[in-house]
Amino acid sequence: KNATGATGATTHTSARAPLEYADDRQRLFGASRAFDLDAQNDARAMRAVNVAVKANTLIFFTKLGAYGVTGSSVMLAEAVHSAADILNQSLLWLGIRSSNKAPDENYNYGYRRERFVWSLISAVGVFFAGSGVSVAHGVHTLLAPETLQVEHIGVGIGVLAASAAVDAYSLRVAYAALRDNAAARNMSLTDFVRAGHDPTSVAVVAEDAAAVAGCGVATAALLAAHVTGNMAYDAFGSIAVGGVLGLTATYLINSNRLLLLGRSLGDEKMRRVTDAIRSDPVVTEVYRAKSEELGPGSYRFVAEIEFSGAKVV
Repeated sequence: KNATGATGATTHTSARAPLEYADDRQRLFGASRAFDLDAQNDARAMRAVNVAVKANTLIFFTKLGAYGVTGSSVMLAEAVHSAADILNQSLLWLGIRSSNKAPDENYNYGYRRERFVWSLISAVGVFFAGSGVSVAHGVHTLLAPETLQVEHIGVGIGVLAASAAVDAYSLRVAYAALRDNAAARNMSLTDFVRAGHDPTSVAVVAEDAAAVAGCGVATAALLAAHVTGNMAYDAFGSIAVGGVLGLTATYLINSNRLLLLGRSLGDEKMRRVTDAIRSDPVVTEVYRAKSEELGPGSYRFVAEIEFSGAKVV
């Protein structure tokens, strides 16, 4: 017998129309609290993404203008950082929308795993478009000393301070989404993040935290360049910002890679499911029980079940 879903409910599936698949999913799980939690989870994550996109759009044009005024390498790195965040968070928005499509005849278990796919693509974008470009520009500036000219440093520092404040607000919204989603499932924040129930908000939190840290690094680089008169600090700041983004991207890439591999329910939950099946009077034994994650909070459970012929009859 095959079983699927976070609740461990059992069902046989066959090829039917998309509407009937949606009805099956609702019959098995939709009436339960799990579906309400998923909807609330997605709504909070979507708000976090929308706030992040709007915040980074404002920040991008501000930083780009500051780069035009100052000519700072690290300011350009920060502008590239914000542009990469806009693109990546737009991909996260797409992941939420596409993962909510109902199961159909082609994908019987639905599209929930798309959340992990787009979160992974977003993380790869952070690594190459954000980290790679920032490091490359910083190295290029160091190798071409004649380009090391920074003016109006006060303008750059003011823009960075304002950007950090806007990023901090976006970070607060995303963190609140994670915290509220974890509380709704009666889980600690750490356990909730590890469980992969909301990879989108985790990505926004990580990217916004990196953005705030990047503003701090960029400010320190500009101040060092101003105080010492050595404009190489500005280039080093660009490389450091790229390093912060690289670390963030590496964490997100690895986290979503593991989620895409299809984790099991875990020993404790697997034992609870198999014990529940064994408690049925018509079941003699359960063999070769396996599970696979289909998307945030959704699992497929498969097992071979031996029935008692006498009790079934």
